[in-house]
Amino acid sequence: MTTDEVLTYKVVVASTHQALPAVELPKFEGFRLLSQANSSTISFVKGEAKTILVYACVLAPQEKGKFTLGPSTIKIKDSVISSESFEIEVAQGKNRPPEKTQPQPRKEEVTL
Repeated sequence: MTTDEVLTYKVVVASTHQALPAVELPKFEGFRLLSQANSSTISFVKGEAKTILVYACVLAPQEKGKFTLGPSTIKIKDSVISSESFEIEVAQGKNRPPEKTQPQPRKEEVTL
């Protein structure tokens, strides 16, 4: 990716537990958090509830370089579940486009 692009970091948690704690997101070192949204859905199938939580963050790189995004974690009962950390290389882009034109988001999806 380049310094002109944005990254969408998404965490999706699906569980049969009705009350799920919040996901602990990593520190987005090297990136600026532009926006963050959370959503949840509860469905019932054959008397069993299924909860889906979605956390989405739109990030803009602050400079070129290699950055590691650490894992997201969630604690359910006595277990801690973590996603994998991953590395992103950011190259120098051209100047940012005018405010009227939004850069196309690049999506990275993490499933716990």
